[in-house]
Amino acid sequence: PNGNYRKLTFYLGVDPERNHTGAQEGALSEANGMIWNWTFGYIFYKLEGHFTGPTITAESPYQNHLGTDSALVKIEMPIIMDIKGTDRKMNINFDIDKVMGDAKSKIDFTFDDKRQSNPPADVDWMRRVCLNISKAFTVTGIE
Repeated sequence: PNGNYRKLTFYLGVDPERNHTGAQEGALSEANGMIWNWTFGYIFYKLEGHFTGPTITAESPYQNHLGTDSALVKIEMPIIMDIKGTDRKMNINFDIDKVMGDAKSKIDFTFDDKRQSNPPADVDWMRRVCLNISKAFTVTGIE
């Protein structure tokens, strides 16, 4: 709607009410592979692949799945956008490097290679990923 906007707010994940009702339609369809069959709820963020490193020369698999109500991440970004009768387009960037964190919140595949948001083992990993994801989105342009 018309107005002066100074902040964009959204959540990465599924709100608790919908997270616990089972597979739904559209983007929340089970066909999209973002719902767990071993626990009741959705995967909010999924990163899978292979990695190597200074001490790991052969490709090793990793699988990071972030979910559960405690992992619902609120994203807030400052913007300056005035809408007066015409549609506007906002470009948003997601920087995967920022999800990997800094010295305080680093995600290290050597230790964090298989994480499924399983408390208590994954609580620290979940906290770090949620913190990092909240910083990974930026507005890169408004047209």
